[in-house]
Amino acid sequence: MNIIINNESLQLHETISIHQLLSHLNIKQLNGIAVAIDEQVIKKSDWENVKLLENQKVTIITASQGG
Repeated sequence: MNIIINNESLQLHETISIHQLLSHLNIKQLNGIAVAIDEQVIKKSDWENVKLLENQKVTIITASQGG
C-alpha cells in the first residue's frame, strides 16, 4: 500500500491507523501534532480508529516555538 506523507511516498505492507503511522515514523510526542488526510483535519480522539487507505495524502504538522 502506498500513501503520501508531507509530499513523500511511503510503502506500507498493511493497513494502519494514524496512531500506528505516527509510531512507525518515530513521532513520540503527540502534543502539538495535527494530522490531515486528503486536506481534512482528523481529531486526535479518532487517530486510533481512522485507517489509512491506498494513495491517501497525509499531512503531519508539528507545532514549534518561535520568537
